[in-house]
Amino acid sequence: MAMILVIAQGSTSPWLAPLKSSRPSSSAFRKYFHVLGILIFVPGIAIDPNMTNLASVMAAILFITLEFIRYLDLWPLGRVIQKYLQVFVDEKEGGPLILSHIYLLIGLALPVWLYPLKGFSKGLPRISMYAGVMATGLGDMLASVVGQAYGRHHIK
Repeated sequence: MAMILVIAQGSTSPWLAPLKSSRPSSSAFRKYFHVLGILIFVPGIAIDPNMTNLASVMAAILFITLEFIRYLDLWPLGRVIQKYLQVFVDEKEGGPLILSHIYLLIGLALPVWLYPLKGFSKGLPRISMYAGVMATGLGDMLASVVGQAYGRHHIK
């Protein structure tokens, strides 16, 4: 699963780069990865939640490592990672770190990470592992798209 997530993000970035440069930043453009996360986590939790847990931890470690490489501009990957992640940077991303993809992964995976802990999952149904998918994947995506289409007050 970690490899699928990394390959999916890495393989779509070059295709989406020209789209980003030809038009202004759009919430719908960034929400593509919410849909991708839903498509990866839902079957992963249903089929093998333990493997989904392990794979998402590995993906988080990889994303954080790649962000350090990008931030420190370590040769040879620093500039390449910067080039591909720059596609997704807009006014919502503040500071020198690009963290939105890490936040998305943590939001999707946190319930899966916490479920196996003794005491936390006691009495909780297995469906509670889908809380991240429902809140981050669906809730955040729909709130953004609906807010952009019908919202009256825009945060500057």
